[in-house]
Amino acid sequence: LATYGSAANERSGNALVDVPVGSDFVVHLDANYSKTGDLRTGGFLLSPALREQALASPDPAIQALAGLRGRMPNSQGRTWDIAAGAAWIHGDNNVGFSINRFDSLYGIPVRFSLDPAVAAEEVRIDLAQTRMDGRAEIDTGSGFIDSLRLRGGYSDYQHSEIDDTGAVGTTFFNTGYEGRLEAVQSTRNGWGGGFGAQYYHRSLETVGAEKSLPVNRTSQLGLFALETYSRGRLRAEAGARYEHQSVDADADAIIGNPALGRSFDAFSGSIGAAYGTRAIRLGVNLSHTERAPSAEELFVNGPHPGTQAFEIGDPDLSKESSNGIELTLRGSGDGYSFGASAYYIRFNDYIYEQATGAIQDDLPVFQYLQADARYRGFEIEGSLRLARIGAFTLNADALADHVRATIETSGPAPRIPPFRLLGGIEAQSDVVNGRVELEWVSGQDRIAAFETRTDGHVMVNASLSFHPFGQGNRSAVILSANNVFDVVARRHASFLKDFAPLAGRDFRITAHFSF
Repeated sequence: LATYGSAANERSGNALVDVPVGSDFVVHLDANYSKTGDLRTGGFLLSPALREQALASPDPAIQALAGLRGRMPNSQGRTWDIAAGAAWIHGDNNVGFSINRFDSLYGIPVRFSLDPAVAAEEVRIDLAQTRMDGRAEIDTGSGFIDSLRLRGGYSDYQHSEIDDTGAVGTTFFNTGYEGRLEAVQSTRNGWGGGFGAQYYHRSLETVGAEKSLPVNRTSQLGLFALETYSRGRLRAEAGARYEHQSVDADADAIIGNPALGRSFDAFSGSIGAAYGTRAIRLGVNLSHTERAPSAEELFVNGPHPGTQAFEIGDPDLSKESSNGIELTLRGSGDGYSFGASAYYIRFNDYIYEQATGAIQDDLPVFQYLQADARYRGFEIEGSLRLARIGAFTLNADALADHVRATIETSGPAPRIPPFRLLGGIEAQSDVVNGRVELEWVSGQDRIAAFETRTDGHVMVNASLSFHPFGQGNRSAVILSANNVFDVVARRHASFLKDFAPLAGRDFRITAHFSF
């Protein structure tokens, strides 16, 4: 697979091979490399609110920031990864393992300061990870337990934050391992399901003058069970999970925290049912979820280049819990399919990250807080065959989604995406496929304190794919144009959205060969 994209001068390639060895073994190898330059955007880098502030400044250098457009400084990057694995497969029994190495060096978009005394800093992230995974599935016969599944993994991760002088500010070292054992029940008289246990441990250490976290360790032990029942038009299921989590942190003079330790017991469960046929199916699901705060939410106290923010945790956070209900309606038939869901979730002690309006280390301060909250939203999607014209089938599809989230003590929750519509028309044949799609995103005016509104946008994308050997062969040449009209688009959920818009017009060519 080879790709070129114009917006960031992207050059990427990927290759994989699966080799059977004898009748029961297979060996896998894959590799990927990509390199990009600075991203070209559709217009001004700064949002309208920041441009207005820049133009109001008496400093000519700050006023000039309002005119920045086009290429986004320090957004280039390069990434490579390589993975290998092998598996033994014999009937319903299998054992496999894999090892992966991932390496990336990329820039963080510059947060341009509107304070003449503060110089903008270009930070790059140098990241590397080695991960090993293993799995096994054993067929136990025809008893109560149909099979046993075992999975395990180990990860060694680190990244360094490099400033524009080449000096390393902080390095993160993160090692972790996890394991999961699951017993799958035999299906009898419509009943099925499974149960098991899962363990996870992570150790995180940061080194450097700009560290934001103390050395900390997180351990989680979970026990879970799922029961299903299916008969005729009815399908029902119920699940439960218990999780014990312990988090402890060493004393650290640099960020000013004492040795701390917390432990939590969390219980979650759900019950749901769906009734109907393939043509139409109605479902309801009730859930109760509890979540323990993470080490970052508890202990962070310092700059975070990835979000260009100074983040402050709260070691006294309690676990978060929620109760929710979701209604679903789905169906499909000859030439059509549809789905719709609506949900309401009420949170107790909801954990969220909120801007405070303060500035520290030349970065905006974000504080982890806790309060009751409520979410409600919906998602609707569908597809329809419009016509058959010669060798082509003409299809249309559409999707709409919306969420409204409120913190009961303060109003709108931060960084909530606005209402979105996505629709497309596609012509399909055995050799050539063409598609045009339109995404309309409304402006987000329902914002939290110290948050800026985000303008809406309409983005048009188009693609044409050619399958020289027919649909049965994956080989293809794909031409695409994203953001055809070069509009300025920002994602409201992004910490960087006020100075890092999405890509502008991007022409891409991809060649995919398979044999």
